[in-house]
Amino acid sequence: MLTMNEALLALRTEGNQYNQEIISDLLAAIPSYISTTTGIQDPAQAAVDYPLLKTLAKFLLCLWYNPDGTDAVQLQVVVNNLLKTLKAMAAEINAKTEAE
Repeated sequence: MLTMNEALLALRTEGNQYNQEIISDLLAAIPSYISTTTGIQDPAQAAVDYPLLKTLAKFLLCLWYNPDGTDAVQLQVVVNNLLKTLKAMAAEINAKTEAE
């Protein structure tokens, strides 16, 4: 869903090997988390172009990478609202993928 470069830009962090290993693991967890919380299946996440999915992935990454950050509470509110919105759109997104 996100490339390593997109992730590094979202996190505003250096690309050293240690950071990339942590970030890579977090990126790998995002699709299953979105699938579990919204019902949008992994293939649909990759196949459709919904900016909300990519935005959610970036916010999740930021929240998980730095859970004690100064904006963590506000970020969690945004993540929760995006999850609710995408959950409401899940049937449409999954159906669009199956039709293609």
